[in-house]
Amino acid sequence: MLTSYMAYGTYKLIKEFETATGSYRNQIKYVIIACLVGSSGGMTTFLPVFNINVYPFRDTFFFL
Repeated sequence: MLTSYMAYGTYKLIKEFETATGSYRNQIKYVIIACLVGSSGGMTTFLPVFNINVYPFRDTFFFL
């Protein structure tokens, strides 16, 4: 469910990006980039639950 919600949200942002102009377009671009980086780091948290041994990259994406 989490993956589908994140994918749908990113899809909606990309559709809005196509019609946006000016500084609003630039803001949407940065939000899309942040969503992709954040979700790629966060998704590695769920992989060990499914017995997929992957180094948890989440530590490199979260600064706090």
